[in-house]
Amino acid sequence: MVYAKVEDGEVVKTGDVPKNTNITSNFYLFSDEEKKTQGWYNIISDNSILKSWESQDGSTYEYSSETDTVVESKIVNTMTLTEFKVFKLKEINRNTQDYVYSKTPNYKQMSALAGTYSTEENDKIINLGKGTVIAYGVLKDEILAMTTLEEVDAADNVIELPYEE
Repeated sequence: MVYAKVEDGEVVKTGDVPKNTNITSNFYLFSDEEKKTQGWYNIISDNSILKSWESQDGSTYEYSSETDTVVESKIVNTMTLTEFKVFKLKEINRNTQDYVYSKTPNYKQMSALAGTYSTEENDKIINLGKGTVIAYGVLKDEILAMTTLEEVDAADNVIELPYEE
């Protein structure tokens, strides 16, 4: 459990109770009211869920004398639309590469099986790669034309073209 130390109505410290106090050994046996008399309050966490284009950059802690509680508030950084488009395209590119690599034999497998692939099988692998590049270009153009963060977030995260093994 994380606590906040409150002095004169201000949060002066957050974290675990200090190790050098004489209350540490029995602290966890105290009721919430007994802890408050020592100036220690349970922190009520901000459990709000961040959107895909947001990231947490720390927290602030505020004491409310009205409710006699300490509340954590997230400091949230929001990507611009352009930043989120770039982030999304990198994610799609990475996920698509993983998908294509999972469907095609790696270099060592191809070396070990040299000469065992028919022209038809080689063509399937090449066509999967070509098709993926074309599909990525189309999706990239669509994402670049989008005007809201929500639209970009709703776009597919991977291009999965059918591939018969």
